Amino acid sequence: MAPAREDTVLVTGERLQPTLPRGAAMEMPAAAQGAMPAGVDVVVIGAGITGHSIAWRLAQRGLSVAVFERGVVGGGASLAATGMLAAAAEHEPGHPAFLPLALDSQRLWPQFGRDLETAPDIGIDYRDEGTLLVALTRDEVERLRFRHELHGRDGLATRWLNGAEARLLEPALRPNVAAGIFCPEDHQGEPRLVMAALARAFRRAGGHLVENCAVERLEVEGGRVAGVAVPGGVCRTPIVVVATGAWSGDGGLLPLNAEIPVRPLKGQALCLRTTAETGTLSRILWTEQV
Repeated sequence: MAPAREDTVLVTGERLQPTLPRGAAMEMPAAAQGAMPAGVDVVVIGAGITGHSIAWRLAQRGLSVAVFERGVVGGGASLAATGMLAAAAEHEPGHPAFLPLALDSQRLWPQFGRDLETAPDIGIDYRDEGTLLVALTRDEVERLRFRHELHGRDGLATRWLNGAEARLLEPALRPNVAAGIFCPEDHQGEPRLVMAALARAFRRAGGHLVENCAVERLEVEGGRVAGVAVPGGVCRTPIVVVATGAWSGDGGLLPLNAEIPVRPLKGQALCLRTTAETGTLSRILWTEQV
C-alpha cells in the first residue's frame, strides 16, 4: 500500500487509466505523430520506463535512437505500476543472482530521478521515507521473522520492529500490528510522472518515438540484425533492444535459442481517499494481504 495522493483518487469501480496528476503534461516528440526514420544507430522496442530509459541514455551519448511502441507510451505495465523500488521488501529465497542487480538499480535511482527533473514545475515525486512490512498475527510474525533473517544473511540493511516500534514509525497503524520490518532503502517514484519526464528528456535528446506501430520482425542479413520491419516499412539499424516487459517472449522477435521464458502476471491496484479520521500513511506499507 502506497501513501495516498489527492490527485490520483478514483471513484468506486473506475478503471485506473494512464492519466497524469494535475500540472504534468506528457510531452511527446514530433516523431510520436507517426514519422519513422529510415535508419538509426539503435532501435528500442517498447516505450515503457525501461525502454524509454535506455533510449534516453543512448541519445544523451550522441547515438540516433528510435523507440517503437505498439500502443502508446507507458500503456503496458509502466503506468499500471505503483512505483515501488523494493529490492529488500520483495527479496525472496532462491534468487541469489537477482538481488545484486536489484540493489544496483536501486542505488542508481536517486541520481536518475534528479537527472529527469529538468523542469522546475514537474518532478517525479521520488519518496525516500522507506518501506514498512508489518505482521498482524502470530503466524505472520513467524513468517516475517524468517524474511528478516534472510535479509540479514544476504546483507540487507533492514531493521526488526516490535509492534510498538512499528506504530511509532507509522502512527496510522492499527493497535493489533504485532511486528514489522523497516526497509529504509526501499523507495518509491510516481510512474506517470517518470514516464512524462522520460518522454520530455528523450525528445530533448533528439530521439524518435513512433507510437501505435508494432514491430513485426527483425531484418537479418549475414546472421546479424540489420533492421526492424513494421507495417509502414523497414527502419535500418545494427542494434535492437527488446524492452517489451512481460511480452518480450512473444511475437517471434527473438531467435529460438534466445527466447525469454516470461509471461504477464495480473495484479490489482486500488486507490482510496483518506480522511482526518483514518489518517494518512507516510510511507509504503506491506502486509501479507496487501
